[in-house]
Amino acid sequence: MSRREKTYLIPSHRPEGDDPRDILMERDRLEAIIESSFDGIYITDGSAVTLMINKSYEAISGLRREEVLGKDMRTLETTGVISRSGTLLAIEAGTSVTLEQTFKTGRRAIITSTPTFDQDNNIVMVVTNVRDVTEMYALKGQLEESWAQSKQYRDELEAMRRRLGSRPDLIAVDAATIATIDMLTESTALRDKVHENARYFRAEMEKLGFDLLPGEHPIVPVMLYDPKVANEFARRMLEKGVYVVGFCYPVVPKGRDRVRTQISAGHTKEDLDFAVKCFGEVKKEMGL
Repeated sequence: MSRREKTYLIPSHRPEGDDPRDILMERDRLEAIIESSFDGIYITDGSAVTLMINKSYEAISGLRREEVLGKDMRTLETTGVISRSGTLLAIEAGTSVTLEQTFKTGRRAIITSTPTFDQDNNIVMVVTNVRDVTEMYALKGQLEESWAQSKQYRDELEAMRRRLGSRPDLIAVDAATIATIDMLTESTALRDKVHENARYFRAEMEKLGFDLLPGEHPIVPVMLYDPKVANEFARRMLEKGVYVVGFCYPVVPKGRDRVRTQISAGHTKEDLDFAVKCFGEVKKEMGL
């Protein structure tokens, strides 16, 4: 039998009387199990030639099946489709290998490659489990940015305190600044309103099937994963009277293109409903 059939656990020599239809049914069941996994699954033969991937792997990596099926992992590694092959390391070491992998799309994953042996201790297959960590790194970046901004504010306040010196009670002399401070200290209504608006907008957008970066921040990135799509989406939204900004590489990592929305306390429910309606219309117009 062919190497592909062997990788799918079809025996090279089946006992007399085995029904080929049962064997094919078992293979179909195996493929169904692999496709149902939320983790990415990547299977090669013992020579590191790609035999199968599941849909989750395509979603996690951003790669298409035709880009990898039938390809040697050495080729995929040297051409930059993947940063480093866990399959090749597992074949070399003869044991499971776990590492972080980056794809040409800019997405990132933690992978574990595990070799399978035959009765003669030869590696006949390597199965790689793939878990997405792209969002984790995006959230880490946002957190680091927030920390840096907080530090900048603290440094600026400390510099102001030192300059004021003998007048520690002096906070502001500008009327607009004083009015703003009074407004913020007297009530949390505006802060509560902006978070309420952000929650409402997120919920309505998710109903339309949009992929949003998780969180409660009033800045709501709508993920589109393609620079041309993001810029065209922003252009069409502006034509409908809604201003959103397309964010593409190098402002964001490759493959993480998006349109950026920012919710404020000044938005009414009607404003938000109008924006959501326009998002839905553009999504339908562009066939997304």
